[in-house]
Amino acid sequence: MIKILTHNWPHKLGALLLATLFWVFISLNDPSVTQRSLLIPISIDGVEGGSVAIGLPDFVEVTVSGPSSRINRLRPDHFVATLDLSGITGSFQKEIDVQAPSNISLLRTIPRNVIGSVDALRAETVPVDVSVLAKPPVDQTYEIVYSPETIVVRGRSGQLEQIERAVGVVLNDREGTASLYAVNQEGIPVPGVYLEPDSVTIELTRKPIFEVRELRLVITPPTTVMGTVTTRGDPSLVTVYGPASILDTLSEIRGSVEFATGEITPGRYTLPVRLELPEGVAVRETPIAFLQITPLGLEE
Repeated sequence: MIKILTHNWPHKLGALLLATLFWVFISLNDPSVTQRSLLIPISIDGVEGGSVAIGLPDFVEVTVSGPSSRINRLRPDHFVATLDLSGITGSFQKEIDVQAPSNISLLRTIPRNVIGSVDALRAETVPVDVSVLAKPPVDQTYEIVYSPETIVVRGRSGQLEQIERAVGVVLNDREGTASLYAVNQEGIPVPGVYLEPDSVTIELTRKPIFEVRELRLVITPPTTVMGTVTTRGDPSLVTVYGPASILDTLSEIRGSVEFATGEITPGRYTLPVRLELPEGVAVRETPIAFLQITPLGLEE
């Protein structure tokens, strides 16, 4: 076996080295070519701060070809798609410049040319309106304070004519900021405009909700007099206010009267009514009770 392996060994070693080199060459120089399409973001150059480019796509589709080992590793950030609008005002038609990596062939660009316009931006001041969507506790509401109350919106003339106000939404009861967006009269967002600033600072305060009700007045006559007592309230209905959850449990308001110290004789009296009000309920005006005391045995 050793004699067979060592026989004419220089030729055998040379053949092995040649086979190894051929395999390495084939592996590093894959002759297969493939194609692939990618979406590349477009970079806009040359538009000044007081202008805006209108009608432009955000991406361009490129189809490239090359060795499959390279094509399969391509990413969108390996390409540069640029639209140079330097010195252009009004309508234009320009070709998108796409730069591909070396040894990669650019077969097709969609779109290759774009049609748009460069318009000057106008500015307009609009009011701010912030709504609270967070649900407050029972019998309470939110009082919201935000700053600033007006902002500047920049955009094309046709866009600014649609805008009525800038709105923001508060989703919880924590203080902080609320992002803004411009809307038209129907409350539909108007896209393509710039808000300065684009958010407001907010401060929320909980405030109790009071309702006003008219309830029947029921007066309990005094029992410490000698005779028959008849009472009449003026007015017969009492106007009270307080949380709705408490007022919903009331059908009437009860009250009583007290005489001053001293001998109580038959006759007519006018006295304030002491009302029995639940906690959290108040009365706008204290009612008056008219009392008629008739001696015993003289009742009609």
